[in-house]
Amino acid sequence: HRDLHSFPTRRSSDLKNIDCSLNSALWFKLTKDKELTYKILWEDFYTPKSIYISKSESYDVKNIWVWYPLVVKPSDTDHWDWVTVNIKDENELQKAIDFAFTFSKKIIVQNFALWFDHRLLVVWDKVSAVAMRKPPYIIWNWLDTIKELIESENKNPLRWDGDHSKPLTSIKIDDELTTCLSLQNYSLDSILENKKEIFLRRNANLSTWGFSVDLTDDIHEDNKKIAIETAKKLELKVAWVDIVCMDISKPLKETCWIIIEVNNTPWLRMHHFPTIWIPRNPALDILKLKFWLK
Repeated sequence: HRDLHSFPTRRSSDLKNIDCSLNSALWFKLTKDKELTYKILWEDFYTPKSIYISKSESYDVKNIWVWYPLVVKPSDTDHWDWVTVNIKDENELQKAIDFAFTFSKKIIVQNFALWFDHRLLVVWDKVSAVAMRKPPYIIWNWLDTIKELIESENKNPLRWDGDHSKPLTSIKIDDELTTCLSLQNYSLDSILENKKEIFLRRNANLSTWGFSVDLTDDIHEDNKKIAIETAKKLELKVAWVDIVCMDISKPLKETCWIIIEVNNTPWLRMHHFPTIWIPRNPALDILKLKFWLK
């Protein structure tokens, strides 16, 4: 007999659009801690090598790692909030650490995998939907500057300058965008070369203006089993399992892959309204599980 009052409770700020109490309050809280999640998974699954740094600790970026690229993320946030990826030198690393520490008291430094980013939505014993995420990008159109191309893309009726009520989020010009352009030797006033396509950010999250490609029909059955086993290891009935790999249509055992994150409150927008290919309806699977419907 356990004292139920001792179990963690959800704050209103933790609630996301599919948080319908299918995941226990205990595992909801445990999987909010990325460090703990990685330590639970590492014996059975490929996860990135990680170093954990507290804000109160002293550190020297020269001694943190010996090879690049890297990714820096807070230990206790979801959905790639305040994450910096593809860090290639000590200067970028220091900036990324300072940025992450403004939002969290503990951060994670990891190897960054330069493969394709996939989100697998697991609902109980089924992979309900699969999407590959792409960073926001623009394409040469003869005349316009990069800034003008961004302004034109923001007129897309599928984009919304506010919440996540539309399939895509409007592109905002910020430090990360200008940094990403600079790394590619461009500025907002540049005009792209013939048929040139460039990325506007180094991460592919939809909340930072990215695109999604539905791959639900393409994923290999063996890879579905890995995602389901990952969710079960963390005792999550509904979860996003983020897998980075070369080709999700081939068995992961035959290629390079890692699990970079597991979210206990996945958003459904990218699956119901993918930028490319077939819309899915994972909400129906979640409702069936919630109400034990066949």
